[in-house]
Amino acid sequence: MNSNPSTQLPKFSVVTCCYNQGAFLGECIESVLAQNYPNFEHIMVDDGSTDNTREVCEKYPHVKYIYQKNAGQSAALNRGFREATGDIIAWVNSDDYYEPFSFHTIARELRPEKDRWIVAGAAKVVNAQGRLQWVLKNGHVSFFRLLFHHRLYRYNGWTVMPCQPSVFFHRSVYERLGELDIKLRFAMDYEYWLRALSAGYRFHYIPQFFSLYRYHATSNSNQGFDTFVGEWTEVSNRYYNKLTPLRRFLAEAWWQAARIESLFVMLDKMAYSHCLRRFQPNLRAHPKGAVLRVVLRAMLIAPWLPFTLYFRPRAERKLFERAAQLAQPARNH
Repeated sequence: MNSNPSTQLPKFSVVTCCYNQGAFLGECIESVLAQNYPNFEHIMVDDGSTDNTREVCEKYPHVKYIYQKNAGQSAALNRGFREATGDIIAWVNSDDYYEPFSFHTIARELRPEKDRWIVAGAAKVVNAQGRLQWVLKNGHVSFFRLLFHHRLYRYNGWTVMPCQPSVFFHRSVYERLGELDIKLRFAMDYEYWLRALSAGYRFHYIPQFFSLYRYHATSNSNQGFDTFVGEWTEVSNRYYNKLTPLRRFLAEAWWQAARIESLFVMLDKMAYSHCLRRFQPNLRAHPKGAVLRVVLRAMLIAPWLPFTLYFRPRAERKLFERAAQLAQPARNH
């Protein structure tokens, strides 16, 4: 759909796979329209739904609706990717949806001439009613960090891979990497991101919320990430076994460093959370002596806590200021 043929903005191909998620599909489609972006197409692949998916799509003339017999999520997405004609490929599941005005930011930041072929942002995890549960802000992800995603999850519960609906990539990436692995049910995005990093691409991280990732009764994620670990491990081993002996040595050295990092992060979070709970609702309302005692007790857990208390709020404020700066030009379009 292009309401302004003369625009120089890159074209987005939004690919959505739907299987019996008609209850959420309208919100997904509306979130694409709410981008206020003039150059896009929305390809909807119905993977054999038996609910009202077709009826919902028929309400939106701009949606390119494709029906196929149930073949699985990866196969349906591959069908959508093959139909895509845009410069930038966006992949959003039928029960997820976008934050308004995200596309303008993506179009500005995804710059192949600057070696920015893949852009990733943060995501808000919401429930079936759209109420915020927590946020996913994984930042810049290195190859080794993503390779050992399953180990990090088993070790300390971390999920470090970029959140799929907040990832956008140039069509050249798809043309080079090929299609999703149809044998994977849960880890097709994980495998694709590892494939991209292995090919030399990097994720250009933007500190901005691009999507809302929904947990509900029938979503895969709602089964718990323990369900995903088997495929994560299989995919990780596939890429680990391709490494040269030197790269394997470096990978294992990275893993040992990551275990130490995990310990420090855990201690830091425990101490920081202890202080936040005691200082609520207003730090200035507490006597200085009481504040000092709380900090000293917390320093028994993390001796470096004063630095955390000083630097973390400032770092987070700068991050949100940067996100606001990125979003503001988009809202003015």
